[in-house]
Amino acid sequence: MSEKTLYGQAKEAFVENGDVESFVTLDTNRLSLQRLLDYYKKPFKFIVIHGEPGVGKSMLIKKYASQIGSDDLVVHYKPFFSLDDFKKSLALQLFGDEKIDP
Repeated sequence: MSEKTLYGQAKEAFVENGDVESFVTLDTNRLSLQRLLDYYKKPFKFIVIHGEPGVGKSMLIKKYASQIGSDDLVVHYKPFFSLDDFKKSLALQLFGDEKIDP
């Protein structure tokens, strides 16, 4: 029977498992989630979340989605390297067409 190394155990502690129940409710995370939930009550809902890799953006969005229970939530989990790439991806998701006016 092989035991995991201390390094392996430490590394696993920071691997995202995708389970929203493992969302760590630090003050900053709780505040960010509450701001998103408050913003959801507004009529126009367009949110851009950005930040360094590994800070919890994806987990925050997964927790947000689980709390609002909306089927029309559009999430792009990949980085965009230009404004045109962002526009094309958004148009494709919303309208099924990449052709948009600049």
